[in-house]
Amino acid sequence: MPTLTTTRTAQDGNTLFEADLDAPLDSIETWANVTKLNDDNLQDSGITGSTKLVNASVTAAKLAPGSVTSTKVTHDIVNGHAALTYPAADDEILIGDTSATALKKLAFSDVRRMRSASKTAAYTATVTDDILYVDTTTAFTITLPTAATFSGRTLIIVKTTADFNACTIDADAAETIDGATTTTVNTQNEIVELYSNGTTWTVLRRRIPTVLPALTGGGTWSTNTTYAVNGRRFGKFLELDYSVTLTGTPTLSTILHLNIPASLVIDTALLALATSSVSSLGSATFYDASGPLNSQFIPGRVRHLSTTTVRIEIMNDNTTAAHYYFGAEGGTPIVTASGDIFHALFRVPIVGWND
Repeated sequence: MPTLTTTRTAQDGNTLFEADLDAPLDSIETWANVTKLNDDNLQDSGITGSTKLVNASVTAAKLAPGSVTSTKVTHDIVNGHAALTYPAADDEILIGDTSATALKKLAFSDVRRMRSASKTAAYTATVTDDILYVDTTTAFTITLPTAATFSGRTLIIVKTTADFNACTIDADAAETIDGATTTTVNTQNEIVELYSNGTTWTVLRRRIPTVLPALTGGGTWSTNTTYAVNGRRFGKFLELDYSVTLTGTPTLSTILHLNIPASLVIDTALLALATSSVSSLGSATFYDASGPLNSQFIPGRVRHLSTTTVRIEIMNDNTTAAHYYFGAEGGTPIVTASGDIFHALFRVPIVGWND
């Protein structure tokens, strides 16, 4: 005859157990060895609604001692989902992967780095380019990819050489860069950073080092004459600090003109006065080492002469004539000799330079 079994639940402290009335001692002994569910590991809001533990989700094996700890939830407990895992090192990132049962490690070394390349001739940039270093020993053009291809990204171009040859940056087809079809980098270590919005390009940043590499000076005097020049760049303008030192009588009957560094051209459209005879570009000083007053300084000016030259004019110190500027010749308006020095400081706008 079958035995009638009645069960009931009771709570003894924190321990939840179920007793079989036909064998209460065995039941109590069995449940006393099972990991208890208490206030510490089962909170009031822990199992609700869609988050409930469904049939077969919780078994004696899955809730065995040590299976559920304060630091982990194993894959056995949450079926079909990756285990919750801490990174193994400080430089790791864990990302989800729907095809795997565990989080996938992504180290910082795997994160996309900016890529660079050096160019010495015409080149069309691609989506794999981030920084281009250009050697313009010979001038050439970098053609940009379509703005749509580069949408949301930037491209950086750096000029590495000391020459004044330009690297021209040309937007694709009719696309523009700040409204123009091209831009340039012109002087050593100049950097331009371009951003594509998907339709056009914008110059986000342009870094122009002020100090220029060593320059070579020159002018119309050759005999007993030494030229020295330093230059600085201010956006579209070139500032030149020129000295002309004499070791004897210079070229007679020739007015002193100074050359702009080779390959550069004065942008006359940016001069305030288009007429060269009245367009003063800066100041000049003549140091007369053997003058009547011994080591006297005579003021002067620098005047625009052509797209590649300027002219030094000094004040006439002849007391019998009106005081006005004369082009400096070997013997006019003053007699020059060894030890005399001309100094000029002036700025000129340069064709093709940007700011």
